Amino acid sequence: MPMLPTVVDLFSGDEVEDWNSVAAAGIQGVILKCTEGGNYTDKTYAKRRIAALKAGLLVVGRFGLCTHAQ
Repeated sequence: MPMLPTVVDLFSGDEVEDWNSVAAAGIQGVILKCTEGGNYTDKTYAKRRIAALKAGLLVVGRFGLCTHAQ
């Protein structure tokens, strides 16, 4: 059976100190939260995306389309 890529879904509260260690652990890609609804933008996305790419990881941005009733 072929191995499937190992990808993790992260949000800004999931701190990553060393993206190279993530890649060395066998993780091949990350899903990073970008937005949530129309009023939230993850301010850590751009910096984390660049760092993950430099470590050789595939990066996908996740855009949340839901809004929460107040």
